Amino acid sequence: KQWYQRRVRESGFVTFSVSTLLQSVLATQCSAVRTHSVSQPMSPCTEDTNLVTPTTVKWTRSDILLVAAGTLIKFGDATEIYLPGVITQNVSCELGVSHTQEGILGLILFLFLSVSALVAVPLSKRFGERFTLLLSLYGMILFTGFGSAVPNYYTLLLSRALIGLFVGLNAATIGVYIRKNISSKNKLTLSMFLHGSITFPLGAAWVSIIAYLILHLVGWRIMIIVSSVPVFIPPIILLHCCLTDEIGMHDSHLNGWRNDIVVENFPVRVIKLSLFQGISKLAGFGVILLQPSLIRRYNLQESPGHETNCSAIVKGTDFLMIAAVTGGATMIGRPACYFLRRLCTFTRLQSFIAAAIGLSFGLILANPGKVTESILLWLAMFGCSMQETETWLLMMEPSYYGQQMDLGAAVTITAGHVGGAIGVTLAGLISP
Repeated sequence: KQWYQRRVRESGFVTFSVSTLLQSVLATQCSAVRTHSVSQPMSPCTEDTNLVTPTTVKWTRSDILLVAAGTLIKFGDATEIYLPGVITQNVSCELGVSHTQEGILGLILFLFLSVSALVAVPLSKRFGERFTLLLSLYGMILFTGFGSAVPNYYTLLLSRALIGLFVGLNAATIGVYIRKNISSKNKLTLSMFLHGSITFPLGAAWVSIIAYLILHLVGWRIMIIVSSVPVFIPPIILLHCCLTDEIGMHDSHLNGWRNDIVVENFPVRVIKLSLFQGISKLAGFGVILLQPSLIRRYNLQESPGHETNCSAIVKGTDFLMIAAVTGGATMIGRPACYFLRRLCTFTRLQSFIAAAIGLSFGLILANPGKVTESILLWLAMFGCSMQETETWLLMMEPSYYGQQMDLGAAVTITAGHVGGAIGVTLAGLISP
């Protein structure tokens, strides 16, 4: 009897020890899985044993198509936004536009960009992001064609306003669309980097390069169509034939984020990021019209008494200097922030930007020369470009704006366009 009782006690101890060990292993496995995914609480852990972490998710066909569509759309947006700096002086000479009207021509685009960026939020919620993107692309093609055939300044002003309206519709929408459909957070970050740091700067440089090549041959009307319309056709085909509002939703458990995060200080975050974005865009987009105006001033100074405003307009190699500033500085600044953002905080970036802008525009007042001033403007654009990457990555970070990401991004982008409108207006009013 004593031997039997001793065996029962030993058996119970072994059973308890094995059970405890198994529970410990299971708890460790559950903790490891939860570390890689915050999408849904898993109970029991074995219900989602096939979970794949975001770093191991392969690129799907829909991921590639999403990035391709976003890349082309951002390239086209850049051509429309930076176009005024290339054609405004030619328009002034052909249509008899004053310096004040030049400033208004740049202002109207950014004002309507600001309005439509906010309109895009309720429009996308009602009809979907894909519908909003298609509406934007069709509108840009239609009114770009209209703008190339306008008979006077006021119809051109109308066309630029409508183009701004449709460009603004996709400013935040494309990021929200990709964010909802791409299969992992890491891919979203890479996508934002490609759109903001590679293709948008290429679009900015493309406008000046195409002007250098063909503007003197075909005129500004044909150049408007050649520079932008062909870029919008491929994303329209992709959105019609390959992409829908529901692509990738079946892969939502791979995203590595939660869509229901509530941010308590949402208004404060919106105000902070919007303020930074507005100040940066005021200087960054102000360069669009400021540099051509300064170049025209130096062209007049080089041949006093023999040049007129029309004969001194931006031409030839001047366009290459514009491409180096608007496209080149951005192509270096935005990737630099992407790769260095782990080493520098957002506050440090703002300090660097403030110093770069202050130094650049302070020295410009000394009239150092066309090339030197372009170098200083390059420095300003470089600083603004670094901030732009940080802003976009924060806007699309799931934990920054949480479930109100579409509204927060729209407000932030709108603030940037308002700053751009002020900067372009001030730059356009500078008279040689």
